[in-house]
Amino acid sequence: MERRKAFTLIELLVVIGIIAILIAMLLPSLQKARRQAQLIQCASNLRSWGQGVLLYSIDFKGNIPESVDQWGGRYPSFIRRDLGTGREFSFPSFGATAPTGGAKMAKPYLPGCDISDPSKPILGGVWIAPTTDKDEFQRFMAFDLVAWGYTHAPYSYFAQLTKWSAASVNLPTGLPSDETPADARLGKGGNRILMTDTFYRQNLGAWVYNHGRIGASLHSYFGIVSYTDTSISPNITGIHRLRTDGSVTWKPKSEFNINATNNMDWGDFSRPFSRGSGGGDRSYW
Repeated sequence: MERRKAFTLIELLVVIGIIAILIAMLLPSLQKARRQAQLIQCASNLRSWGQGVLLYSIDFKGNIPESVDQWGGRYPSFIRRDLGTGREFSFPSFGATAPTGGAKMAKPYLPGCDISDPSKPILGGVWIAPTTDKDEFQRFMAFDLVAWGYTHAPYSYFAQLTKWSAASVNLPTGLPSDETPADARLGKGGNRILMTDTFYRQNLGAWVYNHGRIGASLHSYFGIVSYTDTSISPNITGIHRLRTDGSVTWKPKSEFNINATNNMDWGDFSRPFSRGSGGGDRSYW
């Protein structure tokens, strides 16, 4: 009976080597496809937000919610725990133009956020960016909600600009109206910015964003997240922007004036941004 010839060690190593080369060749393409899928999902999330805000405006005589006002500044990405006031979260401030506010007001339009137990927040659907790890983000939220009473959402909401104080926003001279936050009603004042991927700089120099060369960045100095960007020039690749007509476009990093966004003494005002209390916390669109 003829014995079946087996592979030699050299032949086996050659096959393994070929497989390794093929994987190395395919991996960049797979990573690129994954990033592209995340970009598409993120844009889809923002479109869903726009539909939710539109439905809200239909129910409340054309009015839309207001960006979060905290400590005399504007924090477009805040999810705020306001227990006892009827507003379990304020992103956006759904009670601003409605009889009552809070999670109950928002849930019919934008389900997926439940912080009734701040130590175990539940976030899903359009409330989570596809670039972030859901479990890690919920740990980040839980820490902030319990410790400070607020946290950041992956998306920022810019609206009712006429109610913002001069100290809470920087609008450079000559800025086109379609590059400014939305008014109190959809469509009023042109096709304006309504929401974006969060691009936030905390006053101590940490960044919050969804899309970066290394991945999403969450600001935390307590070791509860895998990556916090504290570089002078952020590693962000860009942000999606939702306009009041429902369209979503991509704004790459190259269109931001990085000297404006990283200026640590807050002296460069050549780009538009909302300003938190004291001027150090900034949200860019």
